[in-house]
Amino acid sequence: MPNVESPFSFYSSQNVDSVRLLIVAPLDDDWVDEVVVSTDEGEIEFWSTAVFCYILGARPPLNVVNGFITRVWKGFNIDKISFMKNGIFIVRFASKEHQQQAIGYGPLMFDSKPVIIKEWKPDASLVKHNIQCLPIWVKIQDLDIKFLGENCLRKIIGPIGSLIKCDENTMNRNFLSFPRLLIEVSMEQDFPEEVIFVDECGSEQTVQLEYEWLPLSCSKWKGIGHSEDQCRTKPLREGVKKV
Repeated sequence: MPNVESPFSFYSSQNVDSVRLLIVAPLDDDWVDEVVVSTDEGEIEFWSTAVFCYILGARPPLNVVNGFITRVWKGFNIDKISFMKNGIFIVRFASKEHQQQAIGYGPLMFDSKPVIIKEWKPDASLVKHNIQCLPIWVKIQDLDIKFLGENCLRKIIGPIGSLIKCDENTMNRNFLSFPRLLIEVSMEQDFPEEVIFVDECGSEQTVQLEYEWLPLSCSKWKGIGHSEDQCRTKPLREGVKKV
């Protein structure tokens, strides 16, 4: 099997040490180009302090994402924010310590929509995965102030989802008209408009729930953030092929 020198061999062998190009001539008349690409340790080291993120149900422009991330992670020494495809963006930190602190900072919400955060690794798949559980904000309307303690709120909201935390105004008892809770819910569950519980006297209490955002899914677009009825993707006319 003859060896054929590539006209780009100078660049692949001398300027880019991590890439090796092989052009192989089989016995028949067909040519097969085999490209062997080894790992670039410099790139792995560079991105080792990064996370990749996306906002569930939204794709804001880079300048909006940049302002949001800079604000919520302002104490974690961000080095770079870059956009990728399909609404995915990468945030690189100056150190591994700051990366881990940002990941453990807690759930991030953009316009009441959850931000999905994954640590970057060389074998990480930069695609949006199927989400089974996610956090959402919910308000409990007209709840008696004697039930505003965290233990009571946890029991009242329990049939809907697991309590993650109360917002600052709820914790500090600043706004008493409604507690605002961040809860973890399932993508497959129902979201009732009210919840009924029994108080210490055995009386039934009914309170209304207000969800700031719901994880609606679209069967047409296979996306999250709107229902099939609200989908802006227009169906193709019969006989018209999308190219």
